[in-house]
Amino acid sequence: MNWLNRDLPPKILKKLDAKIKRFMSEQADLNGAEGSLEVKKFCIDLYKVYKDKDDQRTEEELLAMGERWDTDIPELAHIQKYINRLMSGRLQEASDYFEHAAILEESKKEKAASNAYKARQSKNAKAERKPHVIDELIEKIGRRKPDIKANELIDQLENSVGNGIITSICEPGRTLEEEKMRLIQFEDIEDKKTNPLKLSGLPNRLTRIKKYI
Repeated sequence: MNWLNRDLPPKILKKLDAKIKRFMSEQADLNGAEGSLEVKKFCIDLYKVYKDKDDQRTEEELLAMGERWDTDIPELAHIQKYINRLMSGRLQEASDYFEHAAILEESKKEKAASNAYKARQSKNAKAERKPHVIDELIEKIGRRKPDIKANELIDQLENSVGNGIITSICEPGRTLEEEKMRLIQFEDIEDKKTNPLKLSGLPNRLTRIKKYI
């Protein structure tokens, strides 16, 4: 991490970048009043380098500005309150507030992520689902013969291979496991689902479709 404002003399920038890198590499625990004190010293050091002055008056200038700092920018609200406490010497209070603010921000992120996920789920649920091409075919067959059984349906579908909808149906399996894996393949048809289906799922599909025909 480097000093963000690069519109400074190279000598000043070099010193600022070096102090930031040193602080980031050396400071492991900044909790509590002692941690806040280290942050405060770091801010003072940076300000003195930025102003290119190393005197008590410069330090007091920063402390006064930090204590009075106020912002209307929502994204900086927590930082402002932390800095106000830090620069006024309320070190433990600054540490406690920073930890509290971090928890709040993490909670906001988690809530935002949860809401975004729920919104996507709701959108997907409300989206009109494409019917599978076989549903219309089963419905037509069911209307012609309302009491049709699953095995009869499969026979009729096998006779429909090559009719522009069904391209192929796997041969009967030699074992029960192979029979369960038999697939029906379909032509690509616009606005319809045409993914392969297992024959073993046809009885349930037929029962469902019969309910509304």
